[in-house]
Amino acid sequence: MRRTIASLLFFLSFTTAQAQSTGYSFTNYTVANGLADNSVNCILQDSRGFIWIGTREGLSRFDGTNFKNFFSRKDDPASLPGNIISTLTEYQPGQLLVSVNGKLTRFNTLTKQFQQLPAFAGRIVYEVNPYADKGYFVRCDDTCFIINRQLQVTGNIVPPLKTRGRSVNVYYLNDSLWLTGSQKEYFLYHVKDRSFSAFPLNIALPPEQQHFPFHCYDAKRQQLYFSNFWDGIYVYALNGQLLQHYRIGNAAAAVTEGNISFIKIRNDSTAWIGTLGSGLHILHLPTKQFTKVIASTQTGSLTNDIITSACTDRDQNEWLGTAGGITKQNAATAVINSWQTAPEGEAMTNLLNIKKGADGNIYAGSLGSRVVYKIAPGGNSLQQLDKTKIPGIWCLNNFGSDLVFAGNSSTFTKYDPVTAAYTRNNFLAPYFPTADLLILAFKHSNGDEWFSGNNGGGFVRISAKDNKVHVYKKDGPRGKFTISYYGSYAEDKNGDVWFGVNKTELLLHWNMQTDSFTEVSLGRLKGMNGDNLNGITDVICDNNNNLWVASDGSGIVKYNISAGTAEKFTRQDGLSTDYAFALQFDNKNRLWIGTSKGLSCFLTQEKKFINFSKADGLPDDHFIERCLFFDSTTSRLWAGSTNALMNFEPDVLLNMNKKTLPVYIDAIIVNGKNFTAADMDHIVFPASDNNLQFYFIGLDINNGKDIEYSYKLSGADKDWIYNADISNASYANLPHGKYTFTVRAKHKGDNEWTEMTVPLAFTIQPHWWQTWWFRVGLAIIVALLLFALVKAYLRRQLQKQKNTMEKELAIEQERTRMARELHDGLGSMLSGIKHSFSALKNNIALDTEQQTVFHSNIDKLNESIKELRNISHSIASESLMNYGLENSLRDYCNSMATPGVLNINFSALDTAQMQLTEEQSFHIFRIVQELINNILKHSGAANAIVQISCNSNRLYIAVEDDGKGFTLNENSTARGMGLRNIESRVKILKGKMDYRSTTEEGTSFLMEIPCMQKN
Repeated sequence: MRRTIASLLFFLSFTTAQAQSTGYSFTNYTVANGLADNSVNCILQDSRGFIWIGTREGLSRFDGTNFKNFFSRKDDPASLPGNIISTLTEYQPGQLLVSVNGKLTRFNTLTKQFQQLPAFAGRIVYEVNPYADKGYFVRCDDTCFIINRQLQVTGNIVPPLKTRGRSVNVYYLNDSLWLTGSQKEYFLYHVKDRSFSAFPLNIALPPEQQHFPFHCYDAKRQQLYFSNFWDGIYVYALNGQLLQHYRIGNAAAAVTEGNISFIKIRNDSTAWIGTLGSGLHILHLPTKQFTKVIASTQTGSLTNDIITSACTDRDQNEWLGTAGGITKQNAATAVINSWQTAPEGEAMTNLLNIKKGADGNIYAGSLGSRVVYKIAPGGNSLQQLDKTKIPGIWCLNNFGSDLVFAGNSSTFTKYDPVTAAYTRNNFLAPYFPTADLLILAFKHSNGDEWFSGNNGGGFVRISAKDNKVHVYKKDGPRGKFTISYYGSYAEDKNGDVWFGVNKTELLLHWNMQTDSFTEVSLGRLKGMNGDNLNGITDVICDNNNNLWVASDGSGIVKYNISAGTAEKFTRQDGLSTDYAFALQFDNKNRLWIGTSKGLSCFLTQEKKFINFSKADGLPDDHFIERCLFFDSTTSRLWAGSTNALMNFEPDVLLNMNKKTLPVYIDAIIVNGKNFTAADMDHIVFPASDNNLQFYFIGLDINNGKDIEYSYKLSGADKDWIYNADISNASYANLPHGKYTFTVRAKHKGDNEWTEMTVPLAFTIQPHWWQTWWFRVGLAIIVALLLFALVKAYLRRQLQKQKNTMEKELAIEQERTRMARELHDGLGSMLSGIKHSFSALKNNIALDTEQQTVFHSNIDKLNESIKELRNISHSIASESLMNYGLENSLRDYCNSMATPGVLNINFSALDTAQMQLTEEQSFHIFRIVQELINNILKHSGAANAIVQISCNSNRLYIAVEDDGKGFTLNENSTARGMGLRNIESRVKILKGKMDYRSTTEEGTSFLMEIPCMQKN
């Protein structure tokens, strides 16, 4: 029996019995796949693309691969308040409105938190219906509330019901007219004047059967659909006129039962009707005929006949909720014509070698059987050829204007599609005496006829030029070849023929010019890296004279004949599986590949695979060898599988597959605990929350498998981190700072990544000891501490220096005293002795010798007096011993001056009344002494000036030279201890000091010291 899904218009051409077959292919999901419960009440797709399923035992979210479930938990007040989910709707992006056990609850899908609405506390909510794009109608007992999208109650509708205590609902028809009431009676509500008008159904049923649930409004036709459990479906006009009554029954124009869960206008020509026991009813509106789809044990059928709800997603896939899980009809099934059952009722199996005949019909053979199907160009009819005239099919090929059928035995049959004439021929028997299969027969573009048999049969070629028979054996003179079993072939642009050597990696090349054979080992070609290739299953040549090879377990290979190079493509490159069995190019040079896991389309320029399976709408996804054919006249690709024959337009199917792959962060785990935040745009973690795990999803409802990820954490990662198919990333001990986490995803084999539209930005705060204020405070404390330490150190040094100077002063005073004693005491005594000896000389007559001795002693006494004076000057300044700073300085300057080397000019102004203490005189003398020493040692000066003057209790001291000077910004070490000693002495004298120095111009020191003046 024919099975087609190209359009729902096909129901016009078939009987009801035919329509009741498995006319739709479904993908089913149950608790075995992770669904919370098989009893489904409602389905919704949110703005991000997730499918939400409300069941009797919890809420499920489906991402195309996995289910994530939410249940009521006593220990979590933010969980579901119950598990019976009756309605689902999204009132804002990421925010669901959920009716749970009669309680209206909002659910934040980002934070995964539930919250009951206070406005409906204590009320039982039965249903929530959309109010255009403005808000919702909330059905409760006796009244229906109107809420806006901020969940604020903006009004209520209380129809004038005859019987109170019933739940009231409101259904939006248009901006000016609503339908309201209960299942017993209905009213039209006129929005403008807020008035009600009765909408009587006037159905003659017993009172106990007067229940008419409203299901939907067909806005295009302005029709309202009601149902009745006992009497079927009613269609009314807005004026109350009954337009159609679909009674209960088994006829094509009858509904099987009246227990209807929903009626949904699917498109301009069909309405989908869910029943609570008789499966899915599809109403063809122009003909008013039903197609009834029921559950069965056959793969791809409905999972259950109790259909509770329906949802059309953004890709136009249809999702049905049932009592046995959810079921999905892929939108692609609407563009794929398919057959699984022959007209005689037998299953169509193992279809291969699909070809187009000279009559324009499509022919497909069933491997190993005598069955060949003939399909009309428009796909409106399917019939079988005469089995008695067809051998068991191993090969079906075009043979000029004929078709050739070959298989069991060396006999083959030619079939003329135009005249339907069969011609059997067994002339090959002598050439293939041991062959039991004729596995290959075809006609070359030059008219040569080729045949190949198994069991060492080799080839037979009948030349079109002279009708001569050429026989080739594997050890023949035209070239040796290993095995004689060739199920596939391809003719290149030069007319050469390439054969796939069955179950090996060998290609057998026949050169038309030399009429010789050469074997090519694909695994040894440049580019194959020595990889072995499993058995060749099909070969085809492209427009650029490249040979493409399919293999049983090694993917596909592109062989550049002229360059002698090869390139292999496998599952790692995006192919659905490495088991490829059939190859076919379409009219846009796209290579279609039949595999054991579906159809793959290879975009040869982009090197990108697009894969299709039963989940993508194919009626079957296990394909066998040489099962593809492209009809360039209709631009349709035909494919035969183990259980179905199908055709479609490649452009249409590929355009349906052009979908984005949105990427979302699904969960954040911080220090092992789930993280939620009301504002995901401004996330701030404390310093200790620095161990993060991110879980993410590449969302593809149709094909959630084979998705690859890479991620990057800006602030930690320099480049993208490839994560294969692992959908989480972990970071441990992140330092404080600002970060941005982003993820990208792609299907395996795709060249382009899809990146998150809004990356996740967050901040990890520093520990208190890492904050700027702590560092500033610490710096201030350290600075103060250093200041205190330096101050204490300088104080100690100053005190130490002061103590040293006091000791020096005491020592100097003692030395001065000793010098005075020596000078005044011992010196006077020696001087007296000298004078006494001198006087004695005149009174004593001495001979010459005695005079010599006497004068020698006098000289020694003079030396002693001189030595005594030197000792005295070494203990204390001779000038100071002479009781005067001015004279001491003058004497010192004169003594230090060296003619021709250094001239020192000393002057004193207004110093007569100056009065200095002994300590002051000592320090001033040492200061001048140090400065003069510095001039002698370092300056290289020729002239120096020392000047003292007294004015207003101030002693001014100036010391200048014309030497080389020094740099004022030299550090303290370079300045030397001498300068620091001078500064210390000035501080002790409580004076001031200033000095200036210019390179090559000299240095000047000026000191101001307080002093006393004489009365």
